[in-house]
Parts: sequence; C-alpha cells; structure tokens
Amino acid sequence: MVVRLFTKNSLTKKKEITPTQEQIYYLKTVMRRNLGDKVLLFNGVDGEWAGKLKGRSDQIYTVEITHLIRPQVAEPDIKLAFAPLKKTRMDFVVEKATELGVSEIIPVITERTITHRVNVSRIQIHVTKAAEQSRRLSLPTIGPPIKLANFLGSWTDTIPILLMDETGEGKAIKETLTKQEFPIVILTGPEGGFTLNELDLLKSFQFTRSVSLGPRLLRAETAAIAALSCCQALIGDWHG
Repeated sequence: MVVRLFTKNSLTKKKEITPTQEQIYYLKTVMRRNLGDKVLLFNGVDGEWAGKLKGRSDQIYTVEITHLIRPQVAEPDIKLAFAPLKKTRMDFVVEKATELGVSEIIPVITERTITHRVNVSRIQIHVTKAAEQSRRLSLPTIGPPIKLANFLGSWTDTIPILLMDETGEGKAIKETLTKQEFPIVILTGPEGGFTLNELDLLKSFQFTRSVSLGPRLLRAETAAIAALSCCQALIGDWHG
C-alpha cells in the first residue's frame, strides 16, 4: 500500500518538500518505509502527486515530487452541522463525515448538547487521517463551536439547512434531496434530540427544510452518517 500524506505545501513537479516530524515518524517507524519508496501527496488545491523519499543514511528528510497522479476536481458542497457528542462518538462522526465527502464540519451547541468543549485540534487530526486513507483530494474545513441561535442568526438564506427532524414530521429525505442543489447543510441534533423550543426556532427560518430519516429513531451519529450517505447517493458524487 502506498502511503498518502496531506501537506500544506504547493505541489509541482521536481519540487522537494519536507514532511512534518510526525509524518517522518509515521513513514519510518509505523509504515517501515525506506529511502526511494513512493508516497502520494495532496494539499486540497493541486491534485494528487507521486513522490519518492529522499535522505541520507536511512534518515528521511524530504519528498521529491515526480509526477501528477490525479488533477484536483470539484466536490459536492455538503456541510455537516451537528451537536457535539462524547469523545469517541464525535471522533467517529468526524471520521465518517470526512470519508463521505463533507466540505465543512460545524459543531453546533444546543440545549441538550452533552459536551460544550470541542477540541478542534483533535478533530483536525482525525479529519486529516480520514482524508489520507479515503483517497480524498481535500480536507473539510472545521468551524468553531457556535450556539444554535447564533448559527441560525448568522446564516445566509441562500444555502438551505436540511434539519434531520426526529419527530417524524419532515418530508422523506429522497423527496427533499431530489429538489435541492449544492451547497446544502445537513443539521443533526444531540442525544435526546432538539427541544421543542429549538424545533420551533429552526422551523421559523425559511431556509430550513424539515426532513425525515424514516420510521426508526436513530442515534445522533447514525443520523449524520445516514443523511450524508443519502445525499451522496441521490445528488452527490455517488450519483454518477
């Protein structure tokens, strides 16, 4: 398996870049890579490039870029706004959302949100690893935590918010999605769901669409993954 690495450097043929110390440790100690071995690099702008490891006396110092593998392509603009969960469950949502191609991750604080502390640096690590392993050419951006009322009050009415409504009152997700264009936002609630006051607030905005994910009550992380999967399958880059 060829190792893929995200870099903040620009990528062009014959350029040499210096991996981070964490990446060098990963290449040499975890993946047992040696000088001359092939790696793949991407930065979210220049596509995916092949390179080879260079150094001296078995020490990896740089990656020499050799040729372009895949050009950068546009991706569906699907944003995920979700109420933060406990640590391992939030890690899971962030990882799977990245694999499913979200363009932005927005932690939204609600009345029933269990944890109000969001470690953005930790999320960034999981996002980067998930993008490297899933062959994505970009990383989703990560927004700062924001209270639900502030999130709605600052939102632009040109981008619809699809509210995953656990009350069952929303329209079927297929019916809703087939009438939508990108960009869109998938909004999922906390464990225990949105309060009645929050639902009233959400539905008072013209840019929100109440959506049902079927007859079963889903856990918060399941709802996020199910909604994103439906979105990609019906109108995204799974659609063909």
